[in-house]
Formats: sequence, structure tokens, C-alpha cells
Amino acid sequence: MRITRSYSGKDDVHSVSLDFSYNGYNCITTNTNHTLQLYDCQEGKRKKIIPSLKYGCNHAIFSNDLDKVVHSSTKIDGIYFNMIFRYVEKLFF
Repeated sequence: MRITRSYSGKDDVHSVSLDFSYNGYNCITTNTNHTLQLYDCQEGKRKKIIPSLKYGCNHAIFSNDLDKVVHSSTKIDGIYFNMIFRYVEKLFF
């Protein structure tokens, strides 16, 4: 086994979680800089950076649908004041 590609990033940003899609074509990571990053596993390239600055992001997983991701918040008081639910309602309903 040998290294085929390496990425240099910022020293203060670390990956928190990693998950692969059901079909194995995509990978999602969460990072300490409050972003989710979507990668194409076949091409080995990053597809998209998704910021989550308002609530942060901790763990992310793909749902059964191949184009949906669920992630947890890093903010402690979000559920207590129902802020997350109001924010989600405004986005989707």
C-alpha cells in the first residue's frame, strides 16, 4: 500500500467525523471550522463545502436517500430554546 494523494490543510482545522454514502460514491466530513465537506470518491475531489456557522456541526451521516445528510449541532443551548426547530421550519416548510 502506498500514498497516492495527500492534502495539505490548515493546522488548526481537524476532521471530526467521516461517513460514506450507501453506494460508496460520496463521502462527507465535518470539521472543527464549522463546515461539512462533500467529496466524490470516484474522482478523489472535493465537490462542495457546506458552512454551518450558525449551529456548528459535529457528526454527519448520509440518510437512506443518496442526496441527504443529517448532522448534529455543536451548540449546547439550541434544543433548550427550540431555536434549531424554528430555523429548520423556516428553511424547509
